[in-house]
Amino acid sequence: MTERGAMEKAYFEIKAVTPIFSSGADFGNKPEFRSASIKGLLRFWYRAIYPLNSQNDEARIFGCTGGRSPFSLKAMVIDPLYGGKGETIWDGNPISYLGYGVIQRDKDLKKNITTRAYFSPGSTFRLIFTFHDHIKTEDKIRVLRSFWALSMLGGIGSRNRRGFGSFKIISNDLHSNPDVPPFIFENEKEYIKFLQAFLNSSDNDTTGKPQYTCFSNNKRIVLKFVPSAYHLKLKCPSNFKGSEKAMAVLEKIADDFNNFRSAKKSDHFKTDHDLMLNFLKGGKTTSAPKRAAFGLPHNYFFSSTKMSGNVDLLENGGKGRRASPLLIHVQEFSDNSACGVLTFLPAELLPSGKTLTLSGGNNKSTSVPAPDFSAITQFMDNVRKIGGKS
Repeated sequence: MTERGAMEKAYFEIKAVTPIFSSGADFGNKPEFRSASIKGLLRFWYRAIYPLNSQNDEARIFGCTGGRSPFSLKAMVIDPLYGGKGETIWDGNPISYLGYGVIQRDKDLKKNITTRAYFSPGSTFRLIFTFHDHIKTEDKIRVLRSFWALSMLGGIGSRNRRGFGSFKIISNDLHSNPDVPPFIFENEKEYIKFLQAFLNSSDNDTTGKPQYTCFSNNKRIVLKFVPSAYHLKLKCPSNFKGSEKAMAVLEKIADDFNNFRSAKKSDHFKTDHDLMLNFLKGGKTTSAPKRAAFGLPHNYFFSSTKMSGNVDLLENGGKGRRASPLLIHVQEFSDNSACGVLTFLPAELLPSGKTLTLSGGNNKSTSVPAPDFSAITQFMDNVRKIGGKS
């Protein structure tokens, strides 16, 4: 039993397996590994795992204006490997498609470049959780399970829903606890075993379509494996330490994603292409492109006509954003193998009574209802067929 005033600590050593784009005060020029950002991610995963818990429970665990959190988190950089702003290694590689924003097209260079500095794969960090003596046992377990979900399904920094910022635990000092899965796996078989157990234990799952991203009875996970014969196309610089297999997984997912969403390479979204082109030319439409389900805003540019269009949620006098319900993570194992983890957590794309706005071209704008999630389920079905496991 812990004495009054004593504090319990838990240490985790972690390693980046895909680039971590996490900025601080020197935005764009030097990445930072910040406790506040990671605690915010823990709060997101807490809500995702425990959607039926009250706001009072969340405030008690993570703190609020009326009281401090009963645990603290310290983030430390141990062995950083830096990637710089303006790098061109991404040019011509499908990974740049997943990194839109942190990787953009430079009009002068006519190449895809990084828009900010980042921590390269192989960088190592330490996280120290301090649980104060007044924290409830069940609350400590919820914090650790939230961190487990972040470690196994999510990522840190910008574009973490698209596979960037993935990391693995390389050591920890936790004692075995039946309510908290292990954090280190030798191979995919061990990982799948505990992932299935974790999902089956989500007794707080909501039913139907929740209002925000969380585990529900409609959740779905597909694992992506890359054939051993696959060779990484990205020319990793020397500061990408021991990350080739993980980056190969990210590259293959990016290639699948790009091909699936491209009207030129796939028939899946030719209807989207024709719908928006017709709208921009002045035609009428009563529906939104299916691809808008992957997240908002959703933009188009047609090189044949030089016309551009937008699919937006307009709210509070500006353009609203909707994060993708599809989360991409790269999981690396102790035997240095890796797999992709695609997690689909469907939620309401738009608030009740809201519509999407199409704009651009010869039409000013028009309102249309939100699309369904068939585009995402089709993509996951496609991944399942070409080297995936459900």
